[in-house]
Amino acid sequence: MGAGPTTHRRNWLSLTAALILIGAATTVPSQVTAAPSQVKFASTERPPNETFEAGAGSTWPDEAISQYAAEYGVSLADARVNLELQDTIGPIEADAHLLAATWLVGTQLHHGSDPWLEVNLAKDAPRKLVEAIEALDPRVMVTESSNEPYRFTNAQLQAAASSVTPFIFEGVGKSDLGRSVIADISIPGSTSSEVTPEMIDGLAMSLGVPTGNLLVEISPVGAGDTNSGGLPLSTCTSGFAVRNSAGTRGLLTAGHCGNSQSYSIYGFPGSYAMTYQSEVRSASADLQWHTISGTVYARYYGPSTSSTVTVTSSTSQSQQLGDYVCSRGKTSGYRCGTINSISYTPTWTDACPGTTCSATWVRVGASTQGGDSGGPWAASGSAYGIHKGGSTSFSVFTSGNYFGSLGVAIVYG
Repeated sequence: MGAGPTTHRRNWLSLTAALILIGAATTVPSQVTAAPSQVKFASTERPPNETFEAGAGSTWPDEAISQYAAEYGVSLADARVNLELQDTIGPIEADAHLLAATWLVGTQLHHGSDPWLEVNLAKDAPRKLVEAIEALDPRVMVTESSNEPYRFTNAQLQAAASSVTPFIFEGVGKSDLGRSVIADISIPGSTSSEVTPEMIDGLAMSLGVPTGNLLVEISPVGAGDTNSGGLPLSTCTSGFAVRNSAGTRGLLTAGHCGNSQSYSIYGFPGSYAMTYQSEVRSASADLQWHTISGTVYARYYGPSTSSTVTVTSSTSQSQQLGDYVCSRGKTSGYRCGTINSISYTPTWTDACPGTTCSATWVRVGASTQGGDSGGPWAASGSAYGIHKGGSTSFSVFTSGNYFGSLGVAIVYG
């Protein structure tokens, strides 16, 4: 890719006209088949990266650009252009959601040497709707769904756990706009068995997924809530700045973290007290927040511990699939990855105490370690969610859509 992405400007007049022409739709969206079967073993190694200075005005830090280039096998210059495209595609994606209404199955950003935005519609969507969406931008392509979406019952989840014994079934989620399913399993320390094709077939059968549509990721370390904006807390990591209805500001972290926390500031000795306010641990959220005696700013620590990133917006969960996001954790530091499921169900021990986790969590292809919980997941100043847990091959976070269940809202700078 040579030149940078063009800037999209909304044409509200044509957008309104398109909505009037298309009219309301009531067809229930569905899903399409595809995706080859594969078993992917996690690796913590990365190829050596080139040195790179971000171009003038780049909203992405060098470290994120470097990690993206290594993951997708593109040059650093193209990595920067692709990531900035993710920023500019946001308004286009929002327009597609507005236009498509009930015909929309979902959207996904596809990366690589020639990135593009897929808008997946239900079967037999009106031709005028397809034309209106594809007219938004040359990088937008409409695809059609045809099959019923995957849904996993408690009985299926239990059968999946039994099918991979002596391994541990850690979670499952729809991926690639429902065309495939991603399942995570881990290897207990005392297990010397190998994953066999028969085991993969049994897992696919228990979930009701064709083997060819199942992607299995295997980690040598068990998944979990990784213990219990980037500042190190006593046992976890702080997330975004929030405020309640009274205007009181505080800091988010994960709900499974202890209620008694203190925070430290990079480059300064000692720690500072925090006051616990409330928490929510439900089927779709793992959050708590604390107040501090000092001022709380709409900033978080990203690639650097000597400077911060200002939170300027938030991204809806429905628009996150395929996005490249980054987080800072107390133990892992700064790491990035691609969102490959926005309907993930964690099944590890005590993932959602007292209930079964719902298929509303977000899965990222990035590793995590104990102490990272509560850290902010973001992209170029846009807030996505708060880190919950995962393993050496993936991370899971609570979407920002559920911050309201805690009675708080993100503070923007």
